[in-house]
Amino acid sequence: MNKKSTTILTALWMTLAFALVPVLRSVLRADDVPTHGGRTYAYVYDSGRPGLDDLAAAAHRLYQSANGLDPTVFPSIAQLENDVVAAVAGLLGGDGASVGTVTSGGTESCLLAVKAARDRWRAAGGNGTPTIVLPVTAANISTQTGANSWSFGIQGNAAIVQAIANMQAYVRDEFAQVAAAKRAGLAPDAALKQLNLSKHAPAYGQGVTPTLPAVQRIYDIIDGKAALN
Repeated sequence: MNKKSTTILTALWMTLAFALVPVLRSVLRADDVPTHGGRTYAYVYDSGRPGLDDLAAAAHRLYQSANGLDPTVFPSIAQLENDVVAAVAGLLGGDGASVGTVTSGGTESCLLAVKAARDRWRAAGGNGTPTIVLPVTAANISTQTGANSWSFGIQGNAAIVQAIANMQAYVRDEFAQVAAAKRAGLAPDAALKQLNLSKHAPAYGQGVTPTLPAVQRIYDIIDGKAALN
């Protein structure tokens, strides 16, 4: 293949790639929840400030090809992490001896927080099995952290068990109401409008406004078109 053919082929591939962008925007993203407007709590935090999205996108473009795996290759990433950790440590009363890390998400941060608390307890002379104490209104991920804390040698308090029970009750109630609407012959969108889950505690994973895709999935599970997992 000569240079001219390679150039033409590259141009064709780039044209095809750019043609996929409208498909991503109008087809694949069509059923996603909105990322602006403040209605996607715990997944997307919309500041509502004009221009901030453009600023974040510009910063992301600068680092979209950088890899934080090796800070000796990309020392700027290590510097950014150190700056963020220092800023947070200052807000929380830390000092020059405080350390931390930037995590890949909320689950990892919760797990590391529990591990850090356990390690500090042990270093202070703690013996036996420590207990993690959380209220029943704790975020779902904190509940999961507590529920799986056996891997850290930690036991959960009764509130964690109650929080898990609350979530299970929410899911059972949602499924039961949607199933009843389906038996009544309602379409998924009509079933969504009549759902009432306000009696459940408003916590992450509970009290979140049900979505049409979630209702449709329950319909599909009842019809045997989707698996219950």
